[in-house]
Amino acid sequence: MNARLFALTLLCAAPAAAAPDTLGDPTRLTDAALSVGDFAFSPDGKTVVFAAGAAGARDLYSVPVAGGAPTRLTDDPGDDRDPTFDQNGAHLIWSSNRGATGYDLWRAKADGSDPKQITTLPEDALEPAVSPLRYQLFAVIDDACSGAVGERVSLYEKIAFTRQKGDSREVWFTSVKGRHRGRLSPEGASCGAPVWSGDGLSVGWTCSAGGPVAHDTRAEWIPSFESALAALKGGEGCETDPKGWRSDACLKKLPRTYATHAPQATPPGVSAQGYSANQILQLGVGASGAPMQRPRANGGAWVPMPLSAKVQHGPIWSPRGEHVAWVADGGLFVAPARYRLQTTLNLFDFPELWRAGVSALLAKNHFVARPGAEKEFFTLYEKARYARRPTFVTADAALQVFHDEFAALLKRAEADAMEALRLMSNALAAHFATRADDPLGRYLAVYFAVPAAVLEAAPEIDEGFDPYMAPEDKPAPPLEQLKANLPRALAKVPAPIRDEVKGHVDRMLAHAGIAEVAVPGGGSKKVDYSQFQVRGHYTGSGLAGYFLAMNWYALLPVPLEGAGPVLDALQAPRSDGKPNAYAEWAKVDALGGAFLGKPIDGTPAHLVALKKEKPALLQPGQAKALGAALAAKVGPIPLRGLSGTLEGKDRVAGLRLFPKRFGVDASFIGRLTYPTLKHERGWPNPVEIFAALGSERATALARAAAKDEAKGLGDAFLKDWEAALAKLQAEHGRGDDGLAQTDLYHAWLALLRTLAAQHGVRPPARLHFARSDAWGDRLLFSALAGYTQLKHDAVLYAAQEYGAECDGAAPVMGFVEQPELPDPVGFVDPLPTFFEQMATLGDRVYGQLAGGKAPRVRSPWGGDDAKPLNAKVFAETLAGLAKKEIEGRPFTRDEVKWLRDVGGVMEALFLGLEKSPDLMFGNDQGRQQRGVTLVTDVYTNVTSNQVLQLGVGKLLDLFVVVPGPTGHRVTQGGLFSFYAFRQPMSDRLTDEAWWQWLESGDVPALPAWTKSFVEPAPK
Repeated sequence: MNARLFALTLLCAAPAAAAPDTLGDPTRLTDAALSVGDFAFSPDGKTVVFAAGAAGARDLYSVPVAGGAPTRLTDDPGDDRDPTFDQNGAHLIWSSNRGATGYDLWRAKADGSDPKQITTLPEDALEPAVSPLRYQLFAVIDDACSGAVGERVSLYEKIAFTRQKGDSREVWFTSVKGRHRGRLSPEGASCGAPVWSGDGLSVGWTCSAGGPVAHDTRAEWIPSFESALAALKGGEGCETDPKGWRSDACLKKLPRTYATHAPQATPPGVSAQGYSANQILQLGVGASGAPMQRPRANGGAWVPMPLSAKVQHGPIWSPRGEHVAWVADGGLFVAPARYRLQTTLNLFDFPELWRAGVSALLAKNHFVARPGAEKEFFTLYEKARYARRPTFVTADAALQVFHDEFAALLKRAEADAMEALRLMSNALAAHFATRADDPLGRYLAVYFAVPAAVLEAAPEIDEGFDPYMAPEDKPAPPLEQLKANLPRALAKVPAPIRDEVKGHVDRMLAHAGIAEVAVPGGGSKKVDYSQFQVRGHYTGSGLAGYFLAMNWYALLPVPLEGAGPVLDALQAPRSDGKPNAYAEWAKVDALGGAFLGKPIDGTPAHLVALKKEKPALLQPGQAKALGAALAAKVGPIPLRGLSGTLEGKDRVAGLRLFPKRFGVDASFIGRLTYPTLKHERGWPNPVEIFAALGSERATALARAAAKDEAKGLGDAFLKDWEAALAKLQAEHGRGDDGLAQTDLYHAWLALLRTLAAQHGVRPPARLHFARSDAWGDRLLFSALAGYTQLKHDAVLYAAQEYGAECDGAAPVMGFVEQPELPDPVGFVDPLPTFFEQMATLGDRVYGQLAGGKAPRVRSPWGGDDAKPLNAKVFAETLAGLAKKEIEGRPFTRDEVKWLRDVGGVMEALFLGLEKSPDLMFGNDQGRQQRGVTLVTDVYTNVTSNQVLQLGVGKLLDLFVVVPGPTGHRVTQGGLFSFYAFRQPMSDRLTDEAWWQWLESGDVPALPAWTKSFVEPAPK
C-alpha cells in the first residue's frame, strides 16, 4: 500500500431498486401576488429560494417548505434570477445584471446580505448550479521514491452555469473565486440550464437541435496519478520545492486537465430540470408544460410524472428526497415524495505536506508543534521516511496503536455479547408478553420488548467487510440499516403493546432530551434520551443495536416490585437444556465488569446474592426493604447523576439490568462543579482530571484558570475549589491509590496519569527539549487526547456526571550520481516507564478481552519465524529505546532501521488488525475516512441543555531537536490535536459529524495554554 498519496476515485452510487410513483397532496407556498420563476431547494431541503416579479426586475425570496410567509432577500433595481445555494446552504448564488457587464454570477449570505460578484464575462452568465461535491486540483509529481504521486493544490466548489451571447449558449463551470474555469458542453452545441445530480458526478443540461433535447452526462477524469504522469511526460516541469512549483508563474505554465462530461442524449422534445433524489430518474418538462420522468438506466423513455399540473418551472426534487416542488400558475407548490434521498458521495481528501519555517518556539524550547493535515500516524511517519527525515516516535503514536488494538478486541467481545443480549432479551420479552394484563406486567413486557425489537432490527455483523471496497459496493451505515429493518421487527411485537414499544423506540432514535417515564410503584423517572444518540465506535461497526439496547437497560429501571419476577424469568430453565437467560446476562455483564468495574446500581447478580441471604426481600410488598438492601450491596457511589442534579438530593441506587459503571474521573468532575461545589460553576475544566491525578502542569494550569473564574464567582469559590482539589489529590494524586490494579478502564487512566505526570521526572540535561514547562504542557496535551480515546471507547459503559450550570525528486530531467546516504537516526519520547506500563496493560487486555490470546500481526520485513507485532511488543520496543536514550547509549543498526521504518510497522499493525480473522476492526466503514479523529461527550449540564465534548482532530506536526553523536538533529513526529467545547445535549456529536466539522475548516480553537508549544503553520 502506498501510504504517501492515493489516487482520487469517484463512483456513482448504485441506483435504487424502484422509482417513486406517487406524490402526496400539494401545498401552495406562495400566493398570487408573487409571480414565481426559477427556484431551488436549500441543501437540507427545508427552504426554497426563488425569483419573483416581472421579467427584468425580479428579486429573490425564500420560503420554508413547511409553509409561512416568504422573506425578501434582494431589493435591487437590477434583475436577480436563477437562484441556488452553495453546498452547505450558507450562501446564495444567482445571476444578476446589477453589475456593468450584463448578467454575471453573484454570491451573498443566505439572507441576501454581503453580495459579491463572482464572474466578469463578456457574455451573460446565467442559470448557476453548484455541485454537491467539492473538487480538488492536484499537482502531479514524478516522485523518485514512489513513482507518480499527487499533492493537492486547492479544494473548491464547482459552479456550472450557462454562458450566453445572443442565441449562442454553452455550459461552463467556475470556482467561487474564479481560479478554475472551463467549458463542459460540447463545442459548437447550443446548450444551457445545467443541473447536478445528487452525487455531484453527473450534470444534466438541455441543448437546442430542432427542439429541446435533454442530456445526461457522467464525469470522466484521469483515474490515477500514474496515468496522468504518463500523459504529461515530455513536458517542462517545475521544481517540487513549495517556493517553486506553488508560485503563480509555475501554476500558469503547467497544463491543466479538468474532469470532462460526455453527454448522453435522451429522446427529444423534453427539457431536463433535474434528477430524483436517489438519482434513478431524470426529470424534465415536455410539451405544454407536462412534467416528465425518465429512468436513467438503460436509456429509458420519458413518461408522465404522477402530477396533473402543467408546470412552468421544475419539477425539482429536494436534496433529501422528502419533497418535489414546481411552479404552476405563477405559484410555488410542494408535495411530499414517497422516498428519501439515498446517495453516497465519496471524497478522498489528501493532505498537504507540512511546511517548515522560522520558529521562535523551536529556538526557545528545542521543539515545536504546528497544525498538520495528516489523519493517520503511519502516513505521517512514512512521509518522513520518504523524505529521509529522522523520526520522533511519540507517546501519542503508541497510544493510537494501543487504542486501535483495544477497539478491535472490544468490538469482537461486544459482537459476542450482542448475541447473548439478543437471546436474553428475546427470552424475557416472550416470558412477560403473556403477563401484560396488570401495570407491572405490562411495564416489564414493554421493558424487554423494546431492546428485543432493536436487536432484531440490527443488521448482521459482517466480519469480512473490506474497508477498501469500491464506494458503490459499500453497504449502508449499520444504523441506517437498523432503522430500515425496524418496521419488520416491530411487526413481531404483540399487538397490545406494539404502539407503546414503538413510541419508546421512536423516542430513542430521536434522542431529543429528558423525559418522564412512569415506573410502577416508583412514580416516574427522568430519563435522558439524548444518551441514545449512537456514537463512539458503535456508529460504523455494526453494533448500533447493541448500543441502543444496552443504554435502554442502563437508563430504564426495573421496578423493585418486579425484581422477583424478573430474576425468576432469568433463572428459568430451558426445555432444550441450553443455558438460561441468566447465563446470557452474565456473559454481557462480565464484559462491562472487565472493562469498567463497579456498577452504580443493583444488578441481577445482587438479587441472586440477596435471594440466598434474605429470600423474603424478593417477595411482593418488600420494595422499600429491597431497595435499601441493594443500596448497601452497591455501596456509596460519589456521583450525582441526572436525578441528583435535578432534584438536589443524594443519588439512590436502583435496580437495572446493565447499569452504567463508575469511573473515578466522573467523581472528580462532580466534586468540582455545582451543586456539589456550592457556587454557580456549571462547567469543569478538562485539565482538572489530571490535576486531581497529581500532574504538576495540570495543577498549575487548572489553578490559573480557576483564578480567572473567581473574578466572576468570587474569592469564596476559589477557596472551596482549592480545598476540593487538594482533597482529590490526597486521594489519587500520589499514584499509590491502586488505580492501575483495578479494571481495564482505570488501568488505562493510570497509564495516562503516568504520561501527564512525567514532567515531574527530570530527564538528563542533554535532552534539553524535555526540561521545560512547555514540554510538560505537551505531555498533558497528549494525555488529554488519550483520555478522549478512553472516554470514546467507554461511552456506553461509563456513568456520566450531570450538573447545572517521500517528497523526493522533481520531474525527471536527466541523470545524476548520488552518494549512498546513511539511514537517518530517529528518536522516541524519553518515557520508558510509560511505555512499560502500556505493555503491561496490553497483557491485561489480552487476558480479559481476548481469552488470553494476544493478537499476532506478522512483521512486514521478517520471515515466518519473525517476532509477531502487537501493541504490547510495540510498547516494549519503545521502552527499550527510551531507556537507551536516557542512559546515553547508541542504537544498534537494527534499531535505527526500526525507527526509520516505524511508519511501516504502524501500517502493518493497522492493516493486520483489519484483516485478522481473530479481530473485527475493518467492519467500521468510517475509520478509513476519519483516521484518528474521534469525539465523545463527558459531562452534561441540564440547565443549559449542553454537553462538554472532547475531540481528537487531525494530527499536529512535531519537530524536536535531539542530541546525536556529532551535535543535534531535528526529528519529526506527530501529536494528537485535542479540543474541548460545548454542544447541545440533543446533538451529541458522532465521529462522522465531528469529521465533517473538521473538514469544513471551522474548528474550535486549541486550549489557550497550548501556545507554549504550538504555533501557526507558516504561510
